[in-house]
Amino acid sequence: LTSNGQGSAVTWADPTGGMVSETTVSATGSSVVVPIPANARRATIVINDVSYTGIPGSLTDIQLSVGGVPVTSGYNSALMSSTGTATQTEGLASIGVSTAGTVIYGMYELVNPFGNTWSLNGQNFRIGEDVFMNQVGQITLAGAADGIVFSAGASTFDAGSFTVMFYS
Repeated sequence: LTSNGQGSAVTWADPTGGMVSETTVSATGSSVVVPIPANARRATIVINDVSYTGIPGSLTDIQLSVGGVPVTSGYNSALMSSTGTATQTEGLASIGVSTAGTVIYGMYELVNPFGNTWSLNGQNFRIGEDVFMNQVGQITLAGAADGIVFSAGASTFDAGSFTVMFYS
């Protein structure tokens, strides 16, 4: 609500910062790409019951794309899990597993505070491995991000989905 002072009529203001779009995509194939709307500055990412056909190895990450091409290096990311800590440069967050048949759940917040800089914070839990991970990541891209990439590394996704809610 807004007002122009005492005695003036109260009016409704136009909301800003609301949801731009929401999409859910099946976790299939070697990677899944969700396009980023031009006016999105923030995204909530939910990993729903995702599993792999085998053990994916490295490069099982949440990454960004520029010009439709996944950015696979230059990230400053770290994770703390129930089994230890690690840093990485190939993605914003690791979503891989080390045991076949493991199912992963998680939620991440991705924000674009200025320019082409993106930061991520969130966590996932790996059922079957009983591993909980808290992760942070950041990258400044050479161009505008146009997609969120979920990479299955050397494996393929065989179940589950990714839900992404974009906000202005």
